Amino acid sequence: MNIKFLSNMNSLIMQNRQQFAPFVALFMVTLSVIDTQGQTMYTEAQVIESALATHPSLKAASSSVASKKENEKAAFSLPGPNIYTQSPAGTFYTIGINQNVDFPTVYSNQKKVYKAETALAESQLLLSKQEITWNARTYYNTAKYQTTLLLYLFAQDSLYAALSNAATKQFDAGEIDFMTKTFATVQYENIHQKFILQQIETDNSLQDVMMYCNLSEELEVTPYSASDLSNQIVLDTSAKFSNAQLTMAKRETEIAQSKIKLEKSKAMPGFQFGYLNQVNKNSLVQYRFQAGITLPLWWWQYSGRIKSAKAHAEFTRQQEEATILSYRMNLNGAQTHVNSSFGNLKYYLETGLQHLNELESSSQKFYAAGEIDLTTHLRTLNDVMTLRFNFVEAAREYNEAVIMLKFINGTN
Repeated sequence: MNIKFLSNMNSLIMQNRQQFAPFVALFMVTLSVIDTQGQTMYTEAQVIESALATHPSLKAASSSVASKKENEKAAFSLPGPNIYTQSPAGTFYTIGINQNVDFPTVYSNQKKVYKAETALAESQLLLSKQEITWNARTYYNTAKYQTTLLLYLFAQDSLYAALSNAATKQFDAGEIDFMTKTFATVQYENIHQKFILQQIETDNSLQDVMMYCNLSEELEVTPYSASDLSNQIVLDTSAKFSNAQLTMAKRETEIAQSKIKLEKSKAMPGFQFGYLNQVNKNSLVQYRFQAGITLPLWWWQYSGRIKSAKAHAEFTRQQEEATILSYRMNLNGAQTHVNSSFGNLKYYLETGLQHLNELESSSQKFYAAGEIDLTTHLRTLNDVMTLRFNFVEAAREYNEAVIMLKFINGTN
């Protein structure tokens, strides 16, 4: 929020107290001139786009996917050949070479493991996107919340300043007593202190959005408005399952199952091919080749690896079930929170704000006509402002509930 703009606007109101407009009118005027300060107004979609384009964790997750894809190319990996020299007849040296090859299913199963690890990395990339989107939405919603509070407090600060100044003049003229004048002064000082502190909170929230989303321009966001909130309220909680944590748990289970098959295939006999001239320099070439098999005689090590892979697979299966259970519970809680916060916000949008406007307008008229005193008018304004703050809290809570539901469901 541009604090210089608010200070200038506040000074303007102080200089024209006699022509002070009603609270709501001042609030709407304030909103209408914000864009004149050279700041850039960002939408939620724009800050999310910037965060996804620049956040380091997303780049790291993308690099991990690229690394796993490169691993797939090495699925058919042979050990290096054994090249040696030998003098089989004691009269000359000859060069020999041996190459070991695993059972063919080792390579196919290894390929499946690498593909599953790539899929897991892609799920981790999706989770990073969902987390960045969630955080960006949360920071943005906090900035809207703080901005709305600041604008409410700005209008209230200006109104109370005018009333406090008027009370001082009335006291000097002998129209009101000292207690009434002091009450008006204390009310203004209390609101003014809150307004100053809210400026700091609002600036911090805007800075959070700028830093997290890597925005270089001065940031401005629109405050909550009844029309926008009314348009965005949709109680459709039947979003398709695309939660990255569920997908990751499934991928972990797939990897574990693939590793069982891989360990079993490693317990199969392997093959060995070689070349060595074992007779003399004039021996026929077709008799220089050799072939054999490698036997998995040390069965306990193969058996141990298979058992370990099975135990890990059972662990990942249980972890997947735990993740699914946690997801369902979180989803149910998020849906309940959306429904409850929806009902609270709906009240303000349909009737609450209208009643507050009517109450405030009536108090202004009665005070101007001398039908109520300043103390009663200030107390009425305090009650109205408290309820307006409750509306802002309801809007923040509803937006947070929707943001959480979107994150849990993995919706954009």
